[in-house]
Amino acid sequence: MDAGQKLYNIGLGLNLEFNNRAVYGFIKNVFVIGSYDGGHEGRNQYISFKFSFPTLPDIDDINKIISFREQNDSIVITPPMKDNENFHIKADFISLFIPPSVAEIVKTVSSIANYMAEKYPDLSPACSIRSCRSTEKLNIYNKDSIPILMCSECAAREKQHLLAQIEAERNKPNNYLQGITNAVLRSMIPVILVFILLKLIEFNDDLELLPGSAGFFFYYFAFKGYTSAGGKDSNTAYMIISATSVFCTAAGMLLGFMVYDMVESGGCYVKDSFNYVVSSSTFHANLIGALIVCFICSMIMFMINASYQQNLEYSASRFDSV
Repeated sequence: MDAGQKLYNIGLGLNLEFNNRAVYGFIKNVFVIGSYDGGHEGRNQYISFKFSFPTLPDIDDINKIISFREQNDSIVITPPMKDNENFHIKADFISLFIPPSVAEIVKTVSSIANYMAEKYPDLSPACSIRSCRSTEKLNIYNKDSIPILMCSECAAREKQHLLAQIEAERNKPNNYLQGITNAVLRSMIPVILVFILLKLIEFNDDLELLPGSAGFFFYYFAFKGYTSAGGKDSNTAYMIISATSVFCTAAGMLLGFMVYDMVESGGCYVKDSFNYVVSSSTFHANLIGALIVCFICSMIMFMINASYQQNLEYSASRFDSV
């Protein structure tokens, strides 16, 4: 049984709603959210429940809630922090050697919720936002596809915050020229310095081979250089970063090999060093390897950026009551 199916079965046992990513709902006056992360039964499975209580648990409540673990090492209950008014408690069910069963999780979750509900039966559910705790105009809202109990005023502020993030990103300047300049300087100079450093410490045996995986570092320096200009995160920006990193990878490796060759030969003409390096099979092999890694990094960053932008806009568009 995978984690998603297990969570669904837990939701059935607790009479909670299910939205493909979480189970949620009320157990009397306690709002409960359960989510999962992980794979198949007994392997990296992780199910977490968060309880939003109508009042702050006192020390006796916390001790009682923690006791519901019943010496099960695969259940981790996290009480509120002492230095702030946190009305939430987390219970994590982790697959170690023997993962907790559906029945064990249902029993623990219902015991925690029922204990607080029976001790404070006259208190109403409250907004999950810590600084609010309003008991009026409550509804369940989608935030990143995770249901959250909020009042209408907090929900409006959260949605406005998401829209402001999108607008701020759209209004960023492109800064293409400054970004390209920073990317070139930050990615080419370290390559040459690395070769010189290796020569100074007389790392002669391995200096002739520059691992193809260095393409990752070339891309990283180009990426950090470009983003330091504060430009907009867009597909155009990542195309420029990718093109700049490919250029800097080729040019930086060529210059690095030439510096090493000229130092190793006791000082030769630049033209002779250039002809020697471009005809070297070692240079070709390392250049191809570095470019491949650089290309892979580019594709990964394209996907991450596209996913981030889609998730941000999707979160704002879907930030409505369940």
